[in-house]
Formats: sequence, C-alpha cells, structure tokens
Amino acid sequence: MEDRNNKLDSIMDSVILNDEIYGLWDTKFSVEGEHNHILSNIIRCQYEKDTDNTGTEKSYEISGYQIGEPWNGDLLNADILFLSSNPGFTSEEIFPRYHGGKGENIKFSFYEKNSSKNEWLSINDVRDFFKNRFNNIPYTKSGVPSIYIIKDGKEQKNARGVKFWKIIAKITEDLLGCSLEDKTQDIESYKRELFKHVVSMEIVPFKSKSDNVLRNAVLNYCWEKYSREIFRMSNAQVVFLIGKKAQETFCRCELNDNEAISRLRERKILYYEDKRIVALPHFSSRREHRRENNFLPSEYFENEVVSELKSAINKP
Repeated sequence: MEDRNNKLDSIMDSVILNDEIYGLWDTKFSVEGEHNHILSNIIRCQYEKDTDNTGTEKSYEISGYQIGEPWNGDLLNADILFLSSNPGFTSEEIFPRYHGGKGENIKFSFYEKNSSKNEWLSINDVRDFFKNRFNNIPYTKSGVPSIYIIKDGKEQKNARGVKFWKIIAKITEDLLGCSLEDKTQDIESYKRELFKHVVSMEIVPFKSKSDNVLRNAVLNYCWEKYSREIFRMSNAQVVFLIGKKAQETFCRCELNDNEAISRLRERKILYYEDKRIVALPHFSSRREHRRENNFLPSEYFENEVVSELKSAINKP
C-alpha cells in the first residue's frame, strides 16, 4: 500500500511540481521558443488583463499562478469518477498558487504574494489539498459545495457555490439511492459522506477561463503526459465523461476507437477493463442547463443502464 501511495504522489507531482509550466510563468513566455509550447495559451490565461466592475484593467500576475489540478478526492477508493475537459479559472479563489522557486525552495501559498495572510505551503500540504478536497470544502446553508474567495486581500465570509460540484452531488445521490431525508446527519456532514464516493479529474489539468484554448493537440498531449496515468490509478467502477471534448478525447486517446463515441451518444455503456463508462452533456450545456435534474442518471438513461450503474457501485 505504501508503494501505491508513493506512486500516487509521484503522479500528482508531475502536475503540481511542473518546472516546464512554471518556467513559462516565471519568464513571462519571453524565452525563445517557449511561446510555442503547446500549453502556452492555457498558462497565459492567468496573465491576461481583465476589467473589474469599475472598468479598471487589472492583471492576475501578482496573484501567483494557480497551479495544475491533478484530481480532487480519493483516487484509490472512490466509486464514481467524473472526467471533464479542464478546470475553470476563478481569479479570487483561495487555491494553491505558485510564487517562484524550484525543488525544495519552491513556494506555494493559498493567497496572493503580498497578502497579510500569506503562509507558505509544503508540498504535502498541496497534495493533501487535492486528496481531501471534498472533505474540506465549505458548503452554503442550502448544502451547495463551494469555494472560498479572497478579495482585496481579505477572505470573504460567504463561500461561493460551485454548480459543477452541486450537480455531481445530485448524480451521486441518484446512483446511491439516498437523500438527506433518509439520514440523521446535518446537511454538511451528509454531503461530506456523499463525496467520499466521488473523485473528479480533467483531461487537461491546467486552469483556463474558457475551453476555447482546448484544441485536439492540447487535449491529446495532456491525456498522454498527465491524465492517462491518473485515470488508470483510479479504482472507480463507474465513470462519467462530461462534455463533448472529454468524450471524444477519451475515445480517441484511451480507447483508440473513434466509433465508441457513437455508442456513448446513444446513451449506452462502454466497458473498459473493470469500469462502466457513460457520457453526459457538459453541465453548462445550453440544451440541458435549465434543469439540473436533466443530468440525473434516472432521468437521462434507460432503466437497464441505470440499474447496471447502481449495481456496480460499492454502496455504504
């Protein structure tokens, strides 16, 4: 088990201790040839200027680079894996940020470089952040999984709900056949228990403000270099491919079977090793977004598919 955990850390470190990525950031993409790196446009997203509510241009550079997101949750023990294209970028999120250095001298912090709350994180702190993400995130009063926000150097009292995680929770409830009404726990304890069944990961583990930069070359590169090994370490019995880009990349790069996408779009199960794989529209899909219940397996798939997915999960 120790060897397996060491391997897990090594795989995670390929994303969070990525000198190649941090080199792009540190040099502001000015080193000859680096501007052509396949991930440059994604990393550059966090450099780009934006406009705040007052119309003033601002740059995210001072905040530090929000590092790659290898996965969230218990990769070895979660029953259900959600695979999507790449994580979104929220500039105010309290999230591990790179502030320079290499090797033992690398600097990570949850806050901006000049923040009064700035405390340096160890590599183990950063690993634990992702491994225990769903156990440590805040929840709104209505039980929506959330992120903490920092604004003008101050941590905001009210957490911001994350729609993606909210829908994941609903899907997991649907498969497990449980609800808060069946439990004696408070809503936050209930949700934390629910998320023990969940691990989420991305084809491209690096954040961007939109998925327009996710060309096939980038998706292929990141799957082969980072995400394939993460996926293969997972013991999840059920996998949800979220959105067209994740579905097509998985079929192209992992299954080497472009015809498999047709079966997924027919809402059928793909069998891959010990996993049952199905597809859902992206949670921001224009067609589906009006009703979150549209994404529930019991609503989206035929009964026989739902029954097989439920039977595959190790229920509590």
